[in-house]
Amino acid sequence: MVHVFDNAVTPEQRAEIGAWVRELHAQRLLVPNGLGPHRFHRNIAELPWVHPALLDLRAALVERFGLGRYRTDPAYGDMVSFHEPGAFVHAHTDPFVEGERHVRLNVIVHHPVAGGQPVLDGQELRIEPGQGWFFRPYKVVHGSTPVLGDEPRINLSFGWSVPTAFRLPGEGRRKHLATVEELFAAIGRGDDGALRGLLAEDVVVRFPGTGPFAGEHVGPDAVLGLWARQRQFLVGRQQRVEMVDLLEGEDHVVAFTRGHAEGIGEWETLNLYRVRDGRLVEASPVVRGLEAFDRFWSTG
Repeated sequence: MVHVFDNAVTPEQRAEIGAWVRELHAQRLLVPNGLGPHRFHRNIAELPWVHPALLDLRAALVERFGLGRYRTDPAYGDMVSFHEPGAFVHAHTDPFVEGERHVRLNVIVHHPVAGGQPVLDGQELRIEPGQGWFFRPYKVVHGSTPVLGDEPRINLSFGWSVPTAFRLPGEGRRKHLATVEELFAAIGRGDDGALRGLLAEDVVVRFPGTGPFAGEHVGPDAVLGLWARQRQFLVGRQQRVEMVDLLEGEDHVVAFTRGHAEGIGEWETLNLYRVRDGRLVEASPVVRGLEAFDRFWSTG
C-alpha cells in the first residue's frame, strides 16, 4: 500500500530547500550514488548545515503522521538526493531491523521537466508539486522513471523504524495486533508477570513436532511453564527467526516467520493467535520444513 497525500510541502519550502540542495551539489557536498549514473545524495545527518525550512518540513510531517515516538531509520536515515537528467532509481526494497519495520516518506521539492516519477510495485505514480508519498519500503518494490529534460529532480526522503503494529493512513488498525506485539516483547524479556496478564484462563498453546515441547499446553500455568523451559533450552543455542509479516483479522493475528539454525536447516511458520478481550486464547503454529524445526527443538 502507498499513501499519497496533498499539502506535503509549500511552494516557499520547495523554493528554499531546492536552492539549498543546488548549493550543496555545486559545493560537491553530495556524493555520487554508485547504484546509478547522474545520482547524488547524502544523509542529512552528515551535512555541515541543514536549511531551517527542511527542519520545519520534517517536524510538520512527524506531527501529521504521529511519528514522534519512533527513531530515525538506522539503515538509511533521512536523505536528500539530486538527480541529473538521465538518472533513475533502480527497483529495490530496503532492509529493516528485526522486530521493527521501516516506513519512508518522500517529497519532491523540485520536479524535472518530465520523468522522475516514483514507481511502486510496478505502478508509476503521478506526483504533483506539493504532494508526498508514504509507504513501506521493505515491502514495496520501489524505484523511479528516468529524469528527462534539462532540470534535476530534487527529492527528500525521511525514514523511521517503527513497531510492526504501526499502520499507515488507510491501513486497518485493530487492537489485537497490539496485544500480540506486547506478548512478543514480554516473551523476549522473560517477564512472566506481564505474560500472565496477557493469557486467558482457557488459553491453549499448541507446539508441533515430536520433541520435548510438542503437544497441547492448556491454561496459564502450563503455557508459562512451556515458555520458561524453552527459554532455558535456548541458552547457548543459535537460531535466527525473521518476522516476515503480521496479518490481523476480527479475532485473530497471523504471524509469518522464517527460522534458520546453522547445521540443521530452515523452516517457515504460520502462527495463528486468537485474542479475546486483550488476552491470548490460542496459539497454533503450522510449520513448513517441520523436519528441520523438529530437529532444532529436539536437539539434546
